[in-house]
Amino acid sequence: MEAKDDVPQHLEFLRANGHDLAPLTGTDHKALAAIADALTLYSYCGRENVLVAVALLAGEMQGSTRPLARELIAYAMDWGDRERLWPTIEKHIGVARRQLPLVLPGVPRG
Repeated sequence: MEAKDDVPQHLEFLRANGHDLAPLTGTDHKALAAIADALTLYSYCGRENVLVAVALLAGEMQGSTRPLARELIAYAMDWGDRERLWPTIEKHIGVARRQLPLVLPGVPRG
């Protein structure tokens, strides 16, 4: 799918499928770009830890715009994959953040 002007392809996909992008904040835009890339990676490797990364990114979005992350599953894969993958991602939203270990620069893990 070719993007018009300088609109990123993932946003053009959402717009073309009838989604309103006006409520997106700058943080939402960055999160959606990263989610689109992560879902594309998942389409190649199929590793659940990539879905955990998607959940962490979606967790940074406004609750009202988070459903757009689900729609990006169809951007990276197929429409039917939304129903298959979103429950796993939703399960990890919030949980993944609480379990993420704190890593400080220069401080060894241990």
